[in-house]
Amino acid sequence: MGDEWRRNDALAQAGGSFHGSGMTSAVLNDLLHLPKRERLEIAERLWLSVADEATMPVPASHKRVLKKRLADFKSGASKPISHDELMRRVRSA
Repeated sequence: MGDEWRRNDALAQAGGSFHGSGMTSAVLNDLLHLPKRERLEIAERLWLSVADEATMPVPASHKRVLKKRLADFKSGASKPISHDELMRRVRSA
């Protein structure tokens, strides 16, 4: 995917479009200069417009992590925290 992104980025800088989408380099440039939060919101909306999460395969590595975390929770090895505590930790990181 990295090579494809570099190819598309070079195409945009040259004034081309992406896979015939008609997205000009000016539009891409405007999007890339938005604040990070806005770019993340746009990325999420784009992802949700194409992703079918109900049928997406879950990698075995993710299943292993989830299985371990559930086992840790059930055994008491890990404790849940409140939403407020989570947000406090995220903001202080």
